Amino acid sequence: MTASMSARQKRFSWVAAIVTGLGSALALGYLGVTGTEAGRRWLSTKLVAGANGVFGGRGALRIERLHEIGPGRVVAEGVSLVDTAGVAVVSVERLEGTIDARALLRRAIHIQRVSLSGVTVTLRQEATGRPWNLAYIIAGDTTPDVPHTGVRFGDDVRIDALAIERGQVTTRAPWAPHPVFTGSARDSVIAVRDRLHDLEQSPDGRWFERRRIDLERVRAREVVIVDVQKRPASLQLDSLRGVLSDPPLPIRHASGRIAWTSDSLQLDLREVRLPDSRGTATGTVAWDRPGPVRFDVRVEADAGLADLAWVWDVLPTEGRGRASVRMRTLEDPFDAEYALTGLDVVSGASRVNGDIAITVKPADLLLHGVDLRFTPLRSEL
Repeated sequence: MTASMSARQKRFSWVAAIVTGLGSALALGYLGVTGTEAGRRWLSTKLVAGANGVFGGRGALRIERLHEIGPGRVVAEGVSLVDTAGVAVVSVERLEGTIDARALLRRAIHIQRVSLSGVTVTLRQEATGRPWNLAYIIAGDTTPDVPHTGVRFGDDVRIDALAIERGQVTTRAPWAPHPVFTGSARDSVIAVRDRLHDLEQSPDGRWFERRRIDLERVRAREVVIVDVQKRPASLQLDSLRGVLSDPPLPIRHASGRIAWTSDSLQLDLREVRLPDSRGTATGTVAWDRPGPVRFDVRVEADAGLADLAWVWDVLPTEGRGRASVRMRTLEDPFDAEYALTGLDVVSGASRVNGDIAITVKPADLLLHGVDLRFTPLRSEL
């Protein structure tokens, strides 16, 4: 079979480079060099040098200490991927894993189990349209590779079982009011946004918006990092527990299938639980074109109103509601539509059911497809 690696697939080659270097190091480990601290330091240096070749000087892999490496098992501490300034973009306090050594003979990287603790991912984008710091480090050459026959190291990388304890992902991206707002209206938009979200102003006057995801625990399986048939990367999420900063949501549990490429994310979450809510989420989020992130996501929700207090502070916190919700960007990606069907909300002595759609534009909020029934008519919400 003759195939060439696309630019998109090369975006994942950094992971393949690291685990390929790890696999090569394991092979050397059979020679007995890992029995001493000096031997492990030497092997760690070889592993790092092999993996760094893919970054082209844009970043570097570091391993503070390689505790154990031998037939099928690796234990390391202080593993990080740093940028050219030496600032960690990804760091792991401790890594433990087992590798199928026999798969290396087939040029496949088959990690049977890997446990990561103290994981930190710091994502930064300095200007709209520019790559994120992590994407810049891992991008590499985006021209088509020379066609090759057969399977090479890095063409097939997968993990049977993945466990993460204590993780945090932070993002910092440019934000600015829509150009439709000028003068005092623009100042007002900035003030409101700053009050409701985490904004930071740089010395040159630009605004950045920060978000954070704290991961208490993640369990996943069937993780495909690089697929020999060039299909998207994917994993089966068994459980996730953590907290989002914006919107402020504690996630008690999430499970389902997630697939991704370098410019999109596909969700098929069959169970999502908040403290007083549960539902499903399926759809796509994409950032493959200039401008805002595009999305088209469907949610089936049975929600406690207490979990929705962040939406609008005048909403009641007692009661429940059900609805099918479709959230999508429109032809103009600055416009988004939120369509609720089968809405049924009960709070106190009041009940609302029916359908409604809301289109949110930079300077407008439009209601359409309204078919709501209030019981009693005065609707004491």
